[in-house]
Amino acid sequence: STGASDALVLATSGLVLWFEAHDLPTAFSLFDRALAVSPSNFLALSASSVALAWSGRPALAAERAERALRLNPFHPLRYLAFLGLASAKLQQGDAAGACEAAARAAEANPGFSVPLAYLCAAQARAGDGAGARETARQLLLVQPGFTVSGFRTVVGVNQEVFDLFADAWVTAGVPA
Repeated sequence: STGASDALVLATSGLVLWFEAHDLPTAFSLFDRALAVSPSNFLALSASSVALAWSGRPALAAERAERALRLNPFHPLRYLAFLGLASAKLQQGDAAGACEAAARAAEANPGFSVPLAYLCAAQARAGDGAGARETARQLLLVQPGFTVSGFRTVVGVNQEVFDLFADAWVTAGVPA
């Protein structure tokens, strides 16, 4: 099949454009096209949930993440859906739910720093200062150069959403 009708190609392209170029309109158009071609495409659902959450659209982010996890709870990329869900729950004021989803993301991809960063922020927002500081320590072991400002260049397109995480990270001792 051609790339224009291949959901995996469309979803991957959407993720790259969102992540690398911060081209949100094109990225969301590609995610939507992928889901039109294949409404159950795991990558389209989970990657778009992460992008939607960072863009300040937590309700749709949570819906897509939950749908992906219902369709395939053991998918190798399930950590993406859990990240989208964790960010959405954090924005919706459900810090405990964010902690649970972020912990599941970290469990699904233990060598990756980003789930630890989400977990750290969720723990700080949930009032678990000791847990947040311990997770910050683990985060910096996995990625010694992790900084709040460095991560802003990756996902900091929506100031309000980013500040929710950034303030929590600073509280937990993550370097600014």
